[in-house]
Amino acid sequence: MITPTTTIAPHEEINRLCVRHGVPELATRLIASGADIAQASRAVLDELAARDVAAGGHLNVRREARGDADGRALIVETLVARMGGRPSGDVIRAADMAGLATRALEMAGHQVGTGESRDRIIQRAMMGTSDFPALLGTAVGRVLHATYDQLPAPLKAVARLANLPDFREKSVVRLGDAPSLEKVNEHGEFKYGAIADTANAWRLLTYGRIIGLTRQAMVNDDLEGFATMVQKFGQAAARREAEEMVAVLLNPAQIDGSDLFDAGRSTLITKKLTLAGLGEAVKALRAQKDLDGGLILQEPGAIVVPSALEMTARQLVASFVAAKAGDVQPYTLGVVVEPRLDAASASGWYLVASNQNALEYGYLDGAEGVQITQREGFEVDGLEIKARLDFGSGWVAPVGWVKSTGAAD
Repeated sequence: MITPTTTIAPHEEINRLCVRHGVPELATRLIASGADIAQASRAVLDELAARDVAAGGHLNVRREARGDADGRALIVETLVARMGGRPSGDVIRAADMAGLATRALEMAGHQVGTGESRDRIIQRAMMGTSDFPALLGTAVGRVLHATYDQLPAPLKAVARLANLPDFREKSVVRLGDAPSLEKVNEHGEFKYGAIADTANAWRLLTYGRIIGLTRQAMVNDDLEGFATMVQKFGQAAARREAEEMVAVLLNPAQIDGSDLFDAGRSTLITKKLTLAGLGEAVKALRAQKDLDGGLILQEPGAIVVPSALEMTARQLVASFVAAKAGDVQPYTLGVVVEPRLDAASASGWYLVASNQNALEYGYLDGAEGVQITQREGFEVDGLEIKARLDFGSGWVAPVGWVKSTGAAD
């Protein structure tokens, strides 16, 4: 049996296509122009896109990616400037929150009517129909990180950065030097040697808070109070790091089973911060030994002092031509001032080796510094911003540092 084949005429196929997509009036014009089915399909899509724009929709709107990127950057830079940050590009002068929200909505293909209230515009922009919440979160992050980066914990300058992959305790196995090579006589026997080892540990902890940008503040175009809070978040994160590192320095856990700062370990002296006291500290630093009793090659690198000793320390390391040999300070040293040490002692100070790796600090790997996330508020009618800091610090060896109580001349 031969089955007959039915062929649909091109003009009939175009007519069906237009009817199926709700634009039957377009068929007459396409057929009259001699368009084929491919040209008709493109024309139908363009017509649907134009109708979406007119209706405030966005499903079929074709947008220029570069233009969108430039528009987003402009909104972010403007928000950064409005919150007291330093923009890195052009900003929109005299822009308010409603105006920026309008731009974000229009970039997403939505129309904003001339009669819409500021409250309505901002609500629409925050309801996930535009990129406005994400752009606002990006600007908040920029301002917060700028403040955080300006206030690094002083002890970071002499500690070693060691990020951790997770929140489990980091156990550092410390090995002694390789055994000394012994003389082997002719036909003599080589002897086995052992390497001493011990383990010390520290871990990350998580710190954080939540603040909210209220709908009332956005409608009132009042970002000043929120910007102040964002900057305080950055300051609080930097302060938390500094406080944790100072606590570890002032109250260290036992290392290798005994106190970190101890005269028997050559890590504790009593001299004031003078030329003679510095000499004693350097002598103690060079006398420090590894697990197997071998001396460690260490060079003095920095002095850590409370603010009460800052002037003394800077005068001691300043370059000048000494009148006599006894006044010569032969080392090139940095000065680290940590005001939080004053509460514990105004006379105590520390000498740190340039290659020290005993004091470590770190973050969760891939999340250095303070991290922020945002969501449309439920408890807060607006936008909630969460700042989180995964940070830790600790000792892994009893060498590289000398503490002086500063009690003796």
